Amino acid sequence: MSHPSPTSSPFLGGAVAPPESPLSPAVESEHRDGKKPRSRHPSPMKGRRRSYPASSLEQEFNTFKIGTVEDVDMKSPLAVLDVAKDLIEHKSSADVEYFEQVGQLPLLEPGQTIANKDIGMGFRVCDGYKVLYDIDSTSIDKHHNALYDETKVWVFVAKWPSGLSWMYWTDALFGDEKEKLTLGECAVRFGIGIFSKPNGCTTKEVFLDSRTTAENSFVIAVALDGSGQVMSRQKETNADVYRVWRSEIPQNIKESIQLRELINIRQKSDHVRWWEM
Repeated sequence: MSHPSPTSSPFLGGAVAPPESPLSPAVESEHRDGKKPRSRHPSPMKGRRRSYPASSLEQEFNTFKIGTVEDVDMKSPLAVLDVAKDLIEHKSSADVEYFEQVGQLPLLEPGQTIANKDIGMGFRVCDGYKVLYDIDSTSIDKHHNALYDETKVWVFVAKWPSGLSWMYWTDALFGDEKEKLTLGECAVRFGIGIFSKPNGCTTKEVFLDSRTTAENSFVIAVALDGSGQVMSRQKETNADVYRVWRSEIPQNIKESIQLRELINIRQKSDHVRWWEM
């Protein structure tokens, strides 16, 4: 049974969890701080590599001074955000090739259903149509919303050479009566962590307060040993939670990701790249 997206945007959606849910209570969780970074090639087309500014990023950030996380004003524009955007979203000549390849992904028609095993590298959907997820298939709603843009096409890249294809997100606020923070603000202020559990489940989580523990965090991605990224029954059935695809990130969330990556590099964190597990 398919579950429609909680909003009209096509890159936000629900799904049905796989038979083996990774959300059983953790007996023990541990940080993977000692894990060495893997080689990363963010082009979604397997075997096709594009130049990636990771080394130049680190060189630039070694000479770029920013304040501590506590000094960051979450409510005002940040000059540092522009620096992060320019550096992290550096466009090389290989990007042209990447977008040409993305343009060749199949465009799914309204009402069309495709088996997940046949999705391959991904697909495209016209603006305004909900994407419905199921354990075995993905469907496009038959009707578009009233605010659709007939010139806009959303790109869903389902497979990347490394890292996550999508994540869970929410517009809920966290904190106490004195201060309420969005999930993006929590990510910038408190950071993100990766936890491994004895059942072979690995989660990536945004810390919701200064305790930076798995008990006080929001899970944005789940992976199982041997299976890669998987759906979470708990998240998929939560009406306040939706998917954000790596290939179609809303601007406000993108800015939080960029700023968190910048801080990670300045702090020499093991979890520099947002989309890596």
